Amino acid sequence: CDKSALCLVRGILRDCININMDEYSWLSKEKIVEYGRDYGKDLDDSLTKIDMIEQLKDHIGSLTTEQLNNLIGIGS
Repeated sequence: CDKSALCLVRGILRDCININMDEYSWLSKEKIVEYGRDYGKDLDDSLTKIDMIEQLKDHIGSLTTEQLNNLIGIGS
């Protein structure tokens, strides 16, 4: 659902990203770091994958709607 029209129409993009992030535990650390960069966050790869995902979720939660929209290309 992240970045999909459904999430955007419902205005719950941040929640959709966080829900999808719960499914990221099967990804490699390298891929999680890449996702972090996509959202403007340098993740600490010395952490466990679960802690890295939590770090990214916290970062996304701290973004304003405008910042989040800019990162995913809405309104640019």
